[in-house]
Amino acid sequence: MTKQVRNWKEDMEGCQGLPPTPWQWIETDTLEWIEDANKKLVFGGEISFWDWIGGNVNLEKLFRFFITAPEALPYWLQQYAVEKERADKAEACEQKLREAVEELLSIFDDNGSWHMVEVENGFSYNLSPSDEYVVSFAKKLLASLYPKEEEAK
Repeated sequence: MTKQVRNWKEDMEGCQGLPPTPWQWIETDTLEWIEDANKKLVFGGEISFWDWIGGNVNLEKLFRFFITAPEALPYWLQQYAVEKERADKAEACEQKLREAVEELLSIFDDNGSWHMVEVENGFSYNLSPSDEYVVSFAKKLLASLYPKEEEAK
């Protein structure tokens, strides 16, 4: 499968204006056709589809695809849009979490010692001497959340 960049909007627009679904494959002894939900012809009817498909094509699978695609493609495009929105929100939350952990680590100097922190409106809070467990825990937390990114820095 080649990696082709798809345009979601164009794909979704391509699904609009099709005859109503579900579509149905109708087959007689001499003809085949596909009709829409209103029993109107979508395509076929004049000749047998066997006359215009290649020998490497399974007609039943091809028609199952034809009659499924008009419903399936818009459905999966909608699912993709929902999932993308969820992923975007999760990434925003993840960025806030990273910033919070980095802010926690910023109250330590390079030796793991606490220093004075401005809390609010110029009020400073002088923190206790180094608490190696807290420093170690916070650094491990950040490294576990972003192991490859932190190593690259």
